[in-house]
Amino acid sequence: MRLFMLISAFLLLSTTAFSAEWPQFRGIQADGCSPEQGINKAWNEKAPAVLWQIPLGDNGHAGPAVAGGKVFIIDHQGDQDVVRAIDIATGKDVWTFPYADPFKFWNGFARTTPAVDGDRLYTLSASGQLYCLDTAAARWQNTNMQASFNAPILADGYLYGNSDPGNLVCLELATGNLAWSQGGFDKGGLLAVDGTLIAIQGATGDIKLVKLQATAYEELGALKPLGGQGWAPPVLADGKLIVRTTKALACIDLK
Repeated sequence: MRLFMLISAFLLLSTTAFSAEWPQFRGIQADGCSPEQGINKAWNEKAPAVLWQIPLGDNGHAGPAVAGGKVFIIDHQGDQDVVRAIDIATGKDVWTFPYADPFKFWNGFARTTPAVDGDRLYTLSASGQLYCLDTAAARWQNTNMQASFNAPILADGYLYGNSDPGNLVCLELATGNLAWSQGGFDKGGLLAVDGTLIAIQGATGDIKLVKLQATAYEELGALKPLGGQGWAPPVLADGKLIVRTTKALACIDLK
């Protein structure tokens, strides 16, 4: 009975801790669903109160993330992006981190949602500048990863992603150091599966099977199922790889 009560208390505390955060794009599980319970549903009888409101200068669509009692968002002032950490209780800036970004206005500037992992905050600018921040200052900045169309993948402490001007890149997450870079990938998507990367060459639609390792780029195989420009992310389900170019969609059996 005591063990049951302890487990129940742990689950309750875990649910409460998780429900207090929204640490990445579309929430805890990246599915747009919140585990919170007991919200006010009688809006017509008791309108929700606006606790605070602050101006933003980007005139855009960058999304917020919430963790550790702070709201994180990428704003813009003048010719600089400004990462802001805002106290969720008061609406006051706890800290800000500005950096120059050459991207010209187009439906705003940065349009990404920050991602929080423990005490680290990752942000990506419209021009592809990747930053790792903590509550005091930048941990690292790296322009080798300029992912302009597809999001990078995190695996075993390393980031893998396609980066302008067309390289498949591997970075060490803790330091931002470049592990390796391989040209010829344009803006194609990628996924990780079973110790490998499946990476699309964006300009040609070719598919490369690459060993998922930080030591060196190692190609294990290649396919050319369609041809043509392919920037869409690949999908894998039940052993079947789904890829597309601008002209066609293909299903490939990987079993």
